[in-house]
Amino acid sequence: MNDLTTPQGVLAYLSNTCFAATNVQRIVGGFSSFTYRVTLSLPLEDGSTTLVLKHYEGYVAASPGFKLDSARSEFEYNALVALWDSGLVDGDSVVQVPRPIHYDRETHSIFLADLGSDIVNLNVMFDDRLQGAYSDPDLAEIQNVASTIGSALGDFLGRVHGWSSFSEHRAPFLHPHRQEDLFKIFRDLAARSATKFGIKEEWLTNMLAEELRKSSTDDQVLVMGDFSL
Repeated sequence: MNDLTTPQGVLAYLSNTCFAATNVQRIVGGFSSFTYRVTLSLPLEDGSTTLVLKHYEGYVAASPGFKLDSARSEFEYNALVALWDSGLVDGDSVVQVPRPIHYDRETHSIFLADLGSDIVNLNVMFDDRLQGAYSDPDLAEIQNVASTIGSALGDFLGRVHGWSSFSEHRAPFLHPHRQEDLFKIFRDLAARSATKFGIKEEWLTNMLAEELRKSSTDDQVLVMGDFSL
């Protein structure tokens, strides 16, 4: 069994698949999964020479002590397949979502179309690029960029929420026990932060308990939680 938490292990693993590679590079910034950019020995049918591989272990890649079910990989793959099949996104969309190529259930690994190494994620854009624009007396450029991003994200997320409001679209992703487990994580993190900064009060504890109860009973819609790729 290859160790898919290292580029060397991924390279060896891929040598026995139709995605044999010449180079595997860890992508900086991955949190939940081990994420790599793969340079292929042979191009894909669409001519692509690279792809992105996301491998999931039974813990968070950035914090091994943080345990999570590796089956979350299948959830993400199925959600991306549904998103592309729905027609909500395509190659010409302003907001781009990685197109799923293949899922290896045995190793909990997702193969995705590579959006490109020159793609800037929102964190980098806001931290490095947009802040620099404030030094320019003419703010027209930053206002235009911000308006374009906001409009595109708002339109895309609104259509995702609208699509997932139909029970037939949402049903495959309803896992109440997983929702409850996930909210427990956020509840514990919120309570820990409140304690750290000396602002934990009874109303906060009660609110978090109520939100935890609602998380397993309320009707919900899908949300898009990651735009980093």
